[in-house]
Amino acid sequence: MASERQPLQKAGWENQPLPVGGARVPAGMEDHANWRDLPEQAPEVVRGEDISAEYVAAENKRNAYGELKKTLALVTPAVASIFKNQVTKEKTTDEAKKAQIDTLIAQESRRRDEIVEKLRAFQEQDGLKPDENEFGASLAKIVSTVPSTECMDQMTHVKWNDETKKLSQQIFRQQAKFLEIMKAEKKKKKAQEAAQ
Repeated sequence: MASERQPLQKAGWENQPLPVGGARVPAGMEDHANWRDLPEQAPEVVRGEDISAEYVAAENKRNAYGELKKTLALVTPAVASIFKNQVTKEKTTDEAKKAQIDTLIAQESRRRDEIVEKLRAFQEQDGLKPDENEFGASLAKIVSTVPSTECMDQMTHVKWNDETKKLSQQIFRQQAKFLEIMKAEKKKKKAQEAAQ
């Protein structure tokens, strides 16, 4: 027969009040013992223009690639929704339900087309033009091969979706490169200021 469990006993320190108010100053922090009396300082805002032109260029490109990534993330669900609704419509016999699905497909098709137009606009930017590099070529391929509303081939959708995922990963890597440039420029600026 198992013995009854005893309630846990509270440790002695649990009943002691917790000292607050910053009365105890850690060693090495004596100069800041009166931290409550110090004036509040606003964080120093550093504008890109104050660092360098290279910083601004990298920041602009990084932001543009971020917008591209967001736009790319919007087109895939629209295409998937069209495909799923097409499959549902094929299996449905009710004419009223088919009419509802047609309305949904039309809405998603308009949404998809608007997003694809935004993606086309990105192709006009430096570094994203189809003939400039592999990255631009990947974007062009995705824009030109968006599955049509009538496309019922699942493999076409899967391959296209895989291409968009690959491009998203490339965008992420490009953004990381631009961030490294920005950090290097900021470091260089700090070193210049320290030398003066």
